[in-house]
Amino acid sequence: MVADIFELHGWDGYFLGANTSLKDLTEIISEKRPQVVGLSLSVFSNLNRLIDTVKVVNSTFPDIPIIVGGQAFLHCNEECLELFRLRNVSYIDSLNSLEQQIIGVR
Repeated sequence: MVADIFELHGWDGYFLGANTSLKDLTEIISEKRPQVVGLSLSVFSNLNRLIDTVKVVNSTFPDIPIIVGGQAFLHCNEECLELFRLRNVSYIDSLNSLEQQIIGVR
């Protein structure tokens, strides 16, 4: 559904699976130079991995905004605050919010 929202607004997207390594992710970002990187979190216990990923993407590509969202954020607590304090990170809580965000990035 997220990819459909991007396509409806004329964006090209690159869907990477959950098992994409951080090395592969940074290589793809370097090659494609996207306008935004979107990361989804389905299982809350993987929050620290997401935080680490965002930190690496931020330090390697400081000008690329990152949007995060997903089912796991329904269980968000104090641990999520670290993620939300990181530079260039926006939390997307719904498809409608995503649509508003990508309209603003253009």
